[in-house]
Amino acid sequence: LDIKNPYQGEVVSHDPDELLASYQTQQQEITELRNQLKDILGNALSSSQTASSSQTADEVK
Repeated sequence: LDIKNPYQGEVVSHDPDELLASYQTQQQEITELRNQLKDILGNALSSSQTASSSQTADEVK
C-alpha cells in the first residue's frame, strides 16, 4: 500500500525537548507582546493625561 491512511489524524511529536523549546519560544513572544502593549497603553494614558492637564489649565485662565 502506497497511499497513507486518510482517516489517520496528524502525527504530533511529543518529544519533551521539542515541546520545551516550543514553549520557551511562545513565552518569549508573549512577553514581547505584553511589553509592547504596556508601552502603547502607557503612551496613550500619558498623552490623555497631558491633554487633560492642558485643558484644565485653559479652563482656569
